[in-house]
Formats: sequence, structure tokens, C-alpha cells
Amino acid sequence: MRASVRACLATLIIVALPVPLALVAQISTRLNVGDRLRVTTPDQTLVGELAIQWNDSLRLYTTGSRARSVTVPRKGISKLELARGSTSQLATGVGVGALIGCLAGAGLANAARVDLGSECNGCTESSSVVSGGLIGAAVGALIGGAIGSGIHSDTHWETIPINSAP
Repeated sequence: MRASVRACLATLIIVALPVPLALVAQISTRLNVGDRLRVTTPDQTLVGELAIQWNDSLRLYTTGSRARSVTVPRKGISKLELARGSTSQLATGVGVGALIGCLAGAGLANAARVDLGSECNGCTESSSVVSGGLIGAAVGALIGGAIGSGIHSDTHWETIPINSAP
């Protein structure tokens, strides 16, 4: 009897757990003053910071060379997006750097092995090229990661309900 009660409780927890999480996700899309928004209307797309909001409209401070304060009626908004930040290109930098470093290291190791000729006793063709490739990959990954961490992709925009409560 106790095992069936435990099974029921476990099932209830597993089924009911997503409900509060979904509610938290809805709350997190509430707009706050200072949020960066992209507002699309039939006539234009505006990007700016939320200055103030009312039940029927939003006021944005747009950015760029044509910075200004714009009030947009909610009825005229066809799409409302909230900036969720940008991501660094660290992983891409590590991957590209490792690939370039591996090829360069293997090529240099192969060239050095050929230049040594008979002086390289015990060197095998594959071991020196593989070692050079691995060392080059490690150095390239470090350099590529450093470069990639400084490069950020475009802002990630999350579409939110137009009638998010003020």
C-alpha cells in the first residue's frame, strides 16, 4: 500500500511541477522601465529602451543616430520583442582556432621532419605530424577562445505578448 502512495505522490509531483515553472516564465516577461525592446508596427520597427508604459501604449527612447522619444499605441503593435542579451563566440573561436592550429602544427611538424632527414633517429612520420597537430590544436584553441570570447553575437530577441501588464 505504501509503495502505491509513493508512486502516486511521485506522479503528482512530476505532473504538477511544470505548472509553477510556466507561471514563473509568464511573470518574467513583464516589462520594466529600462528594458530594451524591439517594437514592430505596420509602418516601422523601433528599437529602444522602455521609458514608461500605460495600459494602452508604450513610450520608448530610441537609440542610434535618430534618438528620440516615441509613444506607440499597443493596438498598433504587430510584434513586441524583449532583448535577452547576446552570446559570446567562445566555442566557435575554440573550434576554429583548434582546427587552424592543428593544420598549421601538423604542416610545420611535417616540414621540420623532412628538413631533419636522417638526423631524426627514432622519429616516425606519423608521430611527429600527430604531435605537431596536437600542440598546434591546443595553441590554436587558446588563441581562438581568447578572440571568440571578445566577439558577441547579435542580441537574442524574445517575442512577448503585446498586452504584457504594466
